[in-house]
Amino acid sequence: LLQGGLSAEILRADDAESFLIGLAGAPAVILADYTLPCFSAHAALDLVHQHGCDIPFIVVSGSVGDETIVDLVRKGAHDCLQKDRLNRLVPAIQRELAQAAVREKQRAGEARVHAMAYTDLGTGLGNRNRLEEALVEELHENRRFRLILVGLERWVDVLHTLGRHRAEELANSLADRLRSLEGFPLVVRGADDEFGILVPEADNREDETLVRDLFAALNHPTVLAGISMDVRVRLGLVAAPED
Repeated sequence: LLQGGLSAEILRADDAESFLIGLAGAPAVILADYTLPCFSAHAALDLVHQHGCDIPFIVVSGSVGDETIVDLVRKGAHDCLQKDRLNRLVPAIQRELAQAAVREKQRAGEARVHAMAYTDLGTGLGNRNRLEEALVEELHENRRFRLILVGLERWVDVLHTLGRHRAEELANSLADRLRSLEGFPLVVRGADDEFGILVPEADNREDETLVRDLFAALNHPTVLAGISMDVRVRLGLVAAPED
């Protein structure tokens, strides 16, 4: 490695326990001997997959047949090298590190796209897609829940008189108050002036008490463009599944 221009801190693992310790440290590359007295490349690959790691895995061994190489690659090894051809090791490591970086970039991009698909960009709350997904899960698990529909009064008036920016300030003021509420697993913005709160079965407050508590928590003035303005909401409640 040093001759090839790579400096590395090397941790040796010769059994499953020491391998898991090393794996917890998020190594950049795994170099695996095909077989050891108490461990093997196959066993190491299984542990890598079980822990959901995407780490370049290169098998370095003596004489192994083509069928063995194919089997290792099928199981997830990124390359297999003969010990008498270690001149290929550094290029293989560099190639796999570069490809791992590409995969990580792709995952980050996919995560951003997914977040955008399920997030209201104006407030950072979940959006209608996120709510629909949560409701499907609740119904599939046959869990009892209540959905509070929160309508933001005066949003349209602010939009027409003060513009979109001020209207979004009003929406964010309500969003901040909704975030501060405890005990609700999901709060979303379904439309410009519509929000939703998923109330879990564990919340045993009566409907009237729940609505009264929400009115008290949400109906407070906010300041827009230097003007104190009341934040007023209208609430609707849906319970499911019905008795």
